[in-house]
Amino acid sequence: MRKLYFFLFILTTNVHWGQIFINEASNSNGSVYVLQNGSSPDWIEIYNPVNFAISLQGYALSDDPNQLQKWFFPPTQIGGQQFLTVLAAKNTSIPLVNHYETAVDTSFLWHYTLPISNIPNWREENFVPNGWQIDKMGMGYGDGDDTTDIVGPYNTLYARTNFNLTNFNDITKAILDIDYDDGFVAYINGTEVARSGVVGNPPNYDDVATDH
Repeated sequence: MRKLYFFLFILTTNVHWGQIFINEASNSNGSVYVLQNGSSPDWIEIYNPVNFAISLQGYALSDDPNQLQKWFFPPTQIGGQQFLTVLAAKNTSIPLVNHYETAVDTSFLWHYTLPISNIPNWREENFVPNGWQIDKMGMGYGDGDDTTDIVGPYNTLYARTNFNLTNFNDITKAILDIDYDDGFVAYINGTEVARSGVVGNPPNYDDVATDH
């Protein structure tokens, strides 16, 4: 029998109910937030819908309806029409983050090509992919579960997309979540940020993945 577990998060204040509310919560974090000790705690996202900042001092979070003031916020403000995420790390110092968002999602269009020789500078920010095809991820062949089917087989596919970040200095962590078969190398502005199952730096266009 499948078991379903539900957690109740209650936002209270010892003075009065405010205008802020819980916008979203997760009791199955996975890899969205990973702390330095390797744990991935549940999280609660709070939203302030008004156009001015509200102090959270005096407000409390709880997962126990019989103990509504289980954990009090430290002196913290949430800006007007802003989000704040609380990580339920099971200690007295719960990290607070503004919010998380996806920088590259499934709606993005990608330029891609199936190379017949090395393209040395294709990873660079200022490279212009003239003549490359355009479509959405995922891309693949042979298994019928991709958005863009490519007639193959080919050893390598080069793909590029653009995304912009605002308030860059406020970013504390970025997470790459990728589904691939059998290997990949990921770059941001020409700098390698992750790889698996691929050798060579950079790999050649006709290299074969080491994992199958």
